[in-house]
Amino acid sequence: MSKTQDYLNGDRNADLEFPITTWNHAPELKLKVRLTQSTSEGNSSTISFPT
Repeated sequence: MSKTQDYLNGDRNADLEFPITTWNHAPELKLKVRLTQSTSEGNSSTISFPT
């Protein structure tokens, strides 16, 4: 598992895309996420997907 800083690579934002290969009904479906680094504190959310 990679650290968030590995994806940011010195930038404040990173757009990532991951294939979702386990859903046969949509084999080309992808999860797109945007990471943003901020100097202020905020709330964080955790999302879990069933496997």
